[in-house]
Amino acid sequence: MISDYFLDQLAADFARARLDVLEARLREEQDTPAHRTAVAHCRPRVDAVLDRYLKHLKAKAHGVGCPR
Repeated sequence: MISDYFLDQLAADFARARLDVLEARLREEQDTPAHRTAVAHCRPRVDAVLDRYLKHLKAKAHGVGCPR
């Protein structure tokens, strides 16, 4: 069973990561190495949130409790 806390935390983490990417992409419209670097640094954070979600789904499929 998915805990409400886990889902709330996951949603909040994803929202923050999404906003960070959006802000970096807006700055990237002025194409500079610093702006491209900012976008590149945001993407792993989004990947980490998605990885947590997939890890949870895998654990759920095997009947294991919610990973933290």
